[in-house]
Amino acid sequence: MTAPTHMAFAEFLYLLLLTTAGVSLNVTNALLVAVASVLPDLDTGSSTIGKVFPSISGRIERRFGHRTLTHSALCIFCLGLGLVPVALLNLDLYACMLCGY
Repeated sequence: MTAPTHMAFAEFLYLLLLTTAGVSLNVTNALLVAVASVLPDLDTGSSTIGKVFPSISGRIERRFGHRTLTHSALCIFCLGLGLVPVALLNLDLYACMLCGY
């Protein structure tokens, strides 16, 4: 998928699931979902986010390949654990980040 399709699907999930669950509908949350939705493609230099961070994406792509490490449930689990401090401060932002990813 390309960055626009990642973002469109993530925003759809945000509108469908998160707002129904009580997460507020606002620009900050929508932007966070959009940014988080392109993060899994950090593992390839040809992606939008890979072009922004070429040194990181090149290392990940050489070591693991595309659609492996950053597209795994393990990565989402680790992201969820790493973002626990965000959850303690603002549960909406935490939910948006995980939903977008």
